[in-house]
Amino acid sequence: MNLINRLINLSVIIHIILILIVSSLGFYLVYDNFIDEKVTLNQALLDKQTELEVQYRKAIATYKAIPVYEQRQTELKMLNIELYKYVPESNNISNLLVNINQVAEDTGVSIISFQPGAIVSYSPLINYQEVKVKVTCNYAGLMNFMTKLLRAKYFISVDNLQLSGNASILSASFDLKEYFSTSI
Repeated sequence: MNLINRLINLSVIIHIILILIVSSLGFYLVYDNFIDEKVTLNQALLDKQTELEVQYRKAIATYKAIPVYEQRQTELKMLNIELYKYVPESNNISNLLVNINQVAEDTGVSIISFQPGAIVSYSPLINYQEVKVKVTCNYAGLMNFMTKLLRAKYFISVDNLQLSGNASILSASFDLKEYFSTSI
């Protein structure tokens, strides 16, 4: 019986050892899978955190830039208001002719011809009308005439100036562009 008891004890010890080995192996497999899932989950969370940090930095940069954009928008509005001081609200070729005649009388220039051309779109809000003008005068009169035209209240430009004649009498032709707004 002693032998049987020893065999039973040995069998119980072997079973206990096997149970410990199997449970350790099971615990290791479960723990290992849990760790792998946890590492994968942690990496996904880190990636999401990095993405959110980038979005946060962009949002903060945009938020900090808002006052600068508002200031620039205000400056542009002020420039637009300033521009419209020099651009009439509509095309009025009659007023232009009256103004040119007044400047011509003041400077001793004789207007030979005044030919309005087509209205051209300069920008979405500004158009201009080109007018071909021919005058006769002396050199000093032409200089004074051009100076006064270019210092007029409204924005105009002179292109294609052609001169002919002699020192006492010049014949000049040029294209005058009067700018005006399409809407304010």
